[in-house]
Amino acid sequence: MLTDIFNQIHKDFKGAVKYSKHAFRYATLATVADGLPFQRTIVLRDVTDTNDLLIYTDERSKKVAQLKRNKNASLLFYDHNRLTQVILRGTISIETKGEGVEERWQKVRERSQKDYITSLGPGIPVDNPDQVTYLKEQNYFTILNFVPDEIEYLRLKRPNHIRALFTKSESEEWDMTFLVP
Repeated sequence: MLTDIFNQIHKDFKGAVKYSKHAFRYATLATVADGLPFQRTIVLRDVTDTNDLLIYTDERSKKVAQLKRNKNASLLFYDHNRLTQVILRGTISIETKGEGVEERWQKVRERSQKDYITSLGPGIPVDNPDQVTYLKEQNYFTILNFVPDEIEYLRLKRPNHIRALFTKSESEEWDMTFLVP
């Protein structure tokens, strides 16, 4: 049963990338900076063959600055219909340049590319949203590569809730155990 749950989690991540209405398409990313937690909603963009999760962002965002100081992060997914919560803990590497970044940038829809080409960085105050200007020859497209070390699963159901913990071992295998909900 644990293997089935683990496989379903990864199937859900793949589905979230493929289907924009999938419950796991959007997640909460938590980072830590100066001893304080920061959370924001992200869009799951891809899942690698090694089950790393990819997130796109602007290189100038606060989350990138926070991750440069502390690469530890957490992702929270929730499916309201199935009453299922999945929490991932792990580390994030930041990719701003290279063939893989350029290849993914070319696949971003033109209207979405605007999110990465503003002349000012995210969070900079402006008097009016219509004053935001865009660059033509430069972008700040960045890939965050989330590598999970731990996955915690909770499914609320009757007669018994199901809670499980999956922990990556030093040999890159996943140890699996049930937890008391």
